[in-house]
Amino acid sequence: MKSPIKTMLAALLISGTVAQAAVTVTIQQVGSSLVVNSTGTLNTAVCTGIGGPTVSSANGMDTGVNAGLAFGAVGSSQQQCLGTTITPNTDFGTGASLTGPTNAGVSYFFQPNLASGFWGPTGWTSATNLVATMTFAGATLASAGLTPGSYAYTLSNGGSSDTITLNILAASPASIPTLSEWGLIALVSVLGLSGVVGIRRHNRSR
Repeated sequence: MKSPIKTMLAALLISGTVAQAAVTVTIQQVGSSLVVNSTGTLNTAVCTGIGGPTVSSANGMDTGVNAGLAFGAVGSSQQQCLGTTITPNTDFGTGASLTGPTNAGVSYFFQPNLASGFWGPTGWTSATNLVATMTFAGATLASAGLTPGSYAYTLSNGGSSDTITLNILAASPASIPTLSEWGLIALVSVLGLSGVVGIRRHNRSR
């Protein structure tokens, strides 16, 4: 009989393996820039084959009817995941196009409303970690036409499937004073009011 600890460890190992067999993209505001981070792997069993190298003509992000993400430098060599069906084939924003980001990591392209709409870096396999970053200086969620929320896309082929999930994080709300900060504000206000009253009394006594 397995001990509870061994059972828990086995479950954690299994869940960790499953979590890696998917791609997660996080989009969020960082200071005055919009940052798009990707990580994870995609099972090539969702492809009937990996197509020959193609060249990306641009990089950036579109959030409208042709919603897509293009990581990597302009002209990067990529290979298409042929034969995969992507559902749902919907956008993840209200429609805007951002180009010219700074890039780091691998090059890949994803467009959910396009047949076989995934291209990985040349020579990619199920073990390729799709770690990539795009940073759009001076952009915001609003200017990119992004709608905060989580968007899960399933790529499938026969009995094989995998996911690409986009997490668009809402901007953090302005900080609200804590109780101690409110107390300090109240104290300063009282002291200020006391000072005004004191000055008036002093002026009357003259």
